Amino acid sequence: MSATQLSTRGVLRSGRLTGLGLTAGERLVLIVLIDHADADGITFPAERTIANESGMQRSGVQKQLPALVRNGVIRVVQEGGPRSSTRYQIAPQLWTTG
Repeated sequence: MSATQLSTRGVLRSGRLTGLGLTAGERLVLIVLIDHADADGITFPAERTIANESGMQRSGVQKQLPALVRNGVIRVVQEGGPRSSTRYQIAPQLWTTG
C-alpha cells in the first residue's frame, strides 16, 4: 500500500466505525471503499469489485451505497456512467486525524 492511500486497518482500529449505526452490509461496503481510497478519501471501485471483495451480491452493493450516502458516511463526487464508476469521498471524520 502506498503512503497516499488510507489505511483500512487504521480506520478499523481507531474505532471510528463504531457508533455509526451501520448495518453489516453497509460496513462491508465501506471497508472496501476505504481500502480503495486515496489520501483525500476519494474512491471509485466498480460495483462488481465491491461485490467480489465484500462477498456480497452486486444488487446488495447497489442497496448499500445509497444508504451510506444518506447516512453521511460517503458522498458522491462524480456520478458514474455505463463505462465509469461513481466517485465517492469517504467522510473526513472517519480517516483524518485531529
